[in-house]
Amino acid sequence: MKTPMLGLRTTVNKVDDIATEFARLKSLGATAESDPVNVGGDIMVAELKDPWGNTIGLIYNPEFKLPE
Repeated sequence: MKTPMLGLRTTVNKVDDIATEFARLKSLGATAESDPVNVGGDIMVAELKDPWGNTIGLIYNPEFKLPE
C-alpha cells in the first residue's frame, strides 16, 4: 500500500469510524489505494478508488467539530 496523497482531485469525507467506512466502500466495489493510517495524534486517513476511477479520501479527526 502507498502512503495517502490527498490531492486536489480527491473528495475527502469525515467519518466517525474509518475502519467500518473503509470496509463498507470496499464492499460496494471501491479498491484500496491506502489502508487507514495514523498521520499524527488520533487522526487517521485512508484512500480508495471507486469503480469509475474517482478517488475517495476518508479522514477521522476527533478534534474537528462543526460550530453549532
